[in-house]
Amino acid sequence: MPIANLSRDFGVLATGNLLGYIPVPLVFMLAAALVVHFILKYTKLGRYSYAIGSNAEAARCSGIRVAPYTVAIYTLEARWRAWRE
Repeated sequence: MPIANLSRDFGVLATGNLLGYIPVPLVFMLAAALVVHFILKYTKLGRYSYAIGSNAEAARCSGIRVAPYTVAIYTLEARWRAWRE
């Protein structure tokens, strides 16, 4: 079902090109990948994500509160999935 009252310029986000040959969706994907890379590499949530994903019991024994971080990780993933679709 088409969405009414949108300008044709809105379609550029899905089908447009930057500089004539770089697809706009590719730019969005690269920006999202950079954000995820930054979160995983430079934040406490990223370090804890790797620790919990590798061995939740070892993460718990090292002082990480596994349950709240697991909920946060799943919540962020669900929001990411909902945003993409």
